[in-house]
Amino acid sequence: TGPTHASNPGGTGDTVTNNVDFNPWTDDEHYLFPANAVDGTGGYHIQWEWEPNSTQEYADEWEAAIATWNELGAVDIRPYVSGLNDVTVSEVDEPDHDWSGIYEYNLFADDVKLNRAHVDDFTTYSRAPAQSVWTHELGHALGIDHSFWGNILYGSVSTQIILGVQDIRDYLYCWVDDNC
Repeated sequence: TGPTHASNPGGTGDTVTNNVDFNPWTDDEHYLFPANAVDGTGGYHIQWEWEPNSTQEYADEWEAAIATWNELGAVDIRPYVSGLNDVTVSEVDEPDHDWSGIYEYNLFADDVKLNRAHVDDFTTYSRAPAQSVWTHELGHALGIDHSFWGNILYGSVSTQIILGVQDIRDYLYCWVDDNC
């Protein structure tokens, strides 16, 4: 039932104080996004293409993000070839928005955007934050929602470029165990 804490009224485990990240305490919890861009025709895949007028300064980091998820094997994230485009990728410069990246589910092609207005400041010394943002937003396109610190799907810009344990668990739950 988890730890005893005011935010977990049914918890019968050890008492924890505020400022302790104790969620999840079991392996049963999954963080799933309500939509995804995965096409199940002929095997699970996401076909993507760049927005025609988009800069591609962070194209290498985009490719690295794709490779990170493709290593798990169940969903093939690949450039657009034929049929329907599942995701349109773009770099935008929108300083009035407070997000560094965003995944937007749309009726036809979903959007994955990196907001250079916020990412450029972080990439002065390293390209890792851009790769982290791309990997995070691809996680949403794969149907995974925000989880907790130590995972790519944690809701904050970081230099983390490898998947966390929960990221992998949620991906496998969705696409290997067929729950998405």
